[in-house]
Amino acid sequence: MRPRSGNGSTAEGAQFFVCGDARRMAKDVDGTLRKIVQEQGGKSVDQANEYVEKLKSEKRYKRDVY
Repeated sequence: MRPRSGNGSTAEGAQFFVCGDARRMAKDVDGTLRKIVQEQGGKSVDQANEYVEKLKSEKRYKRDVY
């Protein structure tokens, strides 16, 4: 995920779907998403975590893990 504008904001309207192994893969994907948001969005760890939680509450980050 790379910013689309010069202001460092993350891609608006992005949606993420994770499907697979809950014990290993899903945890790694979640951590990687948070790291990408932090690095590419110019956010602190707390800001990146808040952003990902916002994605979840807006139903833009969906997980189907088992």
